[in-house]
Amino acid sequence: MRLRAFLLLAAFALALASPGASGAPPRTLRFEQLSVEQGLAQESVLAVAQDDLGFIWLGTQAGLSRFDGHKVTVFRNVVNDPRSLGNNWVRVLHVDRAGRLWVGTDGGLDLYEPQTQTFRHFVPTEAVKRGNGNLHIHAILEDANGGLWLATWDGLQHFDPATGKFQFWHHVADDPGSLASDQVNTLALDPVGRLWIGTAAGLDSLAAGAHRFEHYSNTASDQN
Repeated sequence: MRLRAFLLLAAFALALASPGASGAPPRTLRFEQLSVEQGLAQESVLAVAQDDLGFIWLGTQAGLSRFDGHKVTVFRNVVNDPRSLGNNWVRVLHVDRAGRLWVGTDGGLDLYEPQTQTFRHFVPTEAVKRGNGNLHIHAILEDANGGLWLATWDGLQHFDPATGKFQFWHHVADDPGSLASDQVNTLALDPVGRLWIGTAAGLDSLAAGAHRFEHYSNTASDQN
């Protein structure tokens, strides 16, 4: 009898807790908008990140915006000011484990310095001049050692913040173990440290410590 009474009481409490029992309307999501009228640099937002202080950073096609919950501060490239934002087309934002904000632009990789509200620029230097596609950053991914993998419009890069050095990987026509395409769009790391690379020619992967890529397509016979 006690068990039966307990089950009836539990069922009654559950019924009271259900949304229909109280007659209260279901909760709905409420959206607020930030636009150029509120100070946003531009309305085409390409990237969003929140730093350790709670600021919301918004990358746009016309600069970088910071929202503190009340007002928007805009950072843009200023001609002849080497400490300003490197390029106004901001595609990707990344806050690393140390709380630093990295900004991927169409002009390279920037690091925001909060004490001075300025930016440090890191420009890759390759042995062979290949144009400026390697400055167009589409994704930033942090590895277990604090290094940054960078997806660019001209190959895959790895940047070591401690040394400031870059490493580069490109597609080589006669090398099946090279990157499938120099147009790298997105990146991911799996639990065992394998890097997954989304390119214009399909999906590649690079095992931790390896130097040759594995390629995947929609047919098993095409896998290398």
